[in-house]
Amino acid sequence: MDSTATRMTNSILTAVPAVVGYLPTESVILLAVVHGPDGETVVGYPVVRTDLDGMLTDPAAAARALGSSLADVPVLQLWVVITTAGHVDYEPRLPFHDKVGTFRRCLADLGFPLIEAIFLPSFIPGVTWRCYGDPDHTGVLPDLSSSPATSAAVASGRTIASGRDELARRFTPASLDVRTSVRPFVIDTLDGIRTEILTRGIAALAARVTMVDEMVTRARTGQLPQDSGVIGALIATLMTPMLRETQLYHRSSEDVLALENLVLHLWRHASEPCSSALAGLVAVLAYLRGDGAWANIALATIDSPDEFTQLIGRAVGAAVPPDQLRVLSYEAAQSARSLLRLPPEPPIDDVHNG
Repeated sequence: MDSTATRMTNSILTAVPAVVGYLPTESVILLAVVHGPDGETVVGYPVVRTDLDGMLTDPAAAARALGSSLADVPVLQLWVVITTAGHVDYEPRLPFHDKVGTFRRCLADLGFPLIEAIFLPSFIPGVTWRCYGDPDHTGVLPDLSSSPATSAAVASGRTIASGRDELARRFTPASLDVRTSVRPFVIDTLDGIRTEILTRGIAALAARVTMVDEMVTRARTGQLPQDSGVIGALIATLMTPMLRETQLYHRSSEDVLALENLVLHLWRHASEPCSSALAGLVAVLAYLRGDGAWANIALATIDSPDEFTQLIGRAVGAAVPPDQLRVLSYEAAQSARSLLRLPPEPPIDDVHNG
């Protein structure tokens, strides 16, 4: 019989790939159950994942490191998911039993209540999961598409990758020859922007922002710039802090993904330090929509962090709630657009009709 406890566990497990962004393996995943806005219990933010090897090497250190990311979260119950393809679901003794026990005790010592630890060999529907604390608490993982978290991810345009490497491959740069051909246009545009800032050329700066707005509109339908001059101008524009901030206004999920895709396209054509700045922008856009896994992958590509990317890195590392970061980002965007005498966001006709 499908008990309430089993259904609850299945709802937690099927949510993991959607909130992590891919099908994790060889991992330790922490999920905090908190009170939602309507008073019901929900999986809170952040969902924390780390490599399994670290927990097996030093469970106490892993508990401290992972627990610190949830230190400010009002946790009602903490779920620990252990997943590894190296063990099957029917072994008499659960794998890493003693290490997981130490890990759980260390988390309890940090003040986390009601810790539930689950072993799941993989996120393939039909595998059997088992509980470390109660041998009678077991079940079968249902189809991941049954999860409301999966439905929400699909509705917002997000995809669930087969693994972290698949996500990381999206950050594959264009050839050196292509990036070298774009660089002169970046340098020329940056020189022009500096002059416009020094001479208070508000109209010229505003025109650059409008160009970005128009390119985001085209990106909604998959149209990305191919001309080296246009690409170089866009890279330089989004390298400039004030102009970059104009793009952080409140957007629909579709618009955020369009902007992310545009910025990632520009990143592939950019050289340092521009590529690091663009990766930082991808990271903040991903984090604002709650995709911490993609934000971390973007941050991992940064070689030359500027003040902006350092700030984003600290926010992600400290697991600052996306809602808090959204407020600051939207205020910065409104301020920047107001300074350039632009509306708080592009007119609807410009956004949707191009």
